[in-house]
Amino acid sequence: MANIGFTVTTAELPDARDFSPVPAGRYTAMIVNSSLKPTNKTKEIIPQGMTYDAYLKTNPKASGFLALEIDLLDGAGAGRKVFHKLNLINDSERTVEIAMGQLKQLLGALGMPTWSGESNLLHNNPMPLPWIRFDVSLERSNQKSRYESPTQHLSLTRLP
Repeated sequence: MANIGFTVTTAELPDARDFSPVPAGRYTAMIVNSSLKPTNKTKEIIPQGMTYDAYLKTNPKASGFLALEIDLLDGAGAGRKVFHKLNLINDSERTVEIAMGQLKQLLGALGMPTWSGESNLLHNNPMPLPWIRFDVSLERSNQKSRYESPTQHLSLTRLP
């Protein structure tokens, strides 16, 4: 038997948050946080106590991704957070090619024809973000369809 060490009443507890998938639609979104993180494969080989940033300086091909935290600012998803990973450092050329294409879309959506690589420069700039919802292996899931420039207009379709 476990004892959590405190007593509560339901009146004291907050309502459960809604974690259902974000409805499909067009949203205004904003990157609010970002970090460069190692892939699981790289985590296994980084010496204990060393940060990924430090390891990357001596091993520039150590696989990693740019993790983006994105706030949805309007519509049915207002107030929700979504996340995206750009696998910019990877052994697989195809993986990097896909990530670079997504980075190009992202920079276009932010109106940034050039970028110094400093992820904080991506923060706090509203951008359009079309969002699709689809089912995968009976699990409900979310995915952005693509980043788009403020002047682009996409028609979204539901994926199987």
